[in-house]
Amino acid sequence: MIRIDPDNANSYAGRGSAYFGLSQYDKAIADYTEAIRLNPDYALAYSSRGVAYLQLGNDVKADADRAIAIELGYEP
Repeated sequence: MIRIDPDNANSYAGRGSAYFGLSQYDKAIADYTEAIRLNPDYALAYSSRGVAYLQLGNDVKADADRAIAIELGYEP
């Protein structure tokens, strides 16, 4: 079993990416959200969460996350 560091935003983002790869988008979104809570300037987590929202058909939340990621300097 892989243990997650509860204080490390990268741990949650990494697990979120794993969930995304398994098409478990709700779990991915939850982990990206926790990564953002721990590091509000984590542009990649916003971008990744936005893509997960797109997969669930939530264009409004996807667009909002994309805008924040860009504002924080993320360049896809």
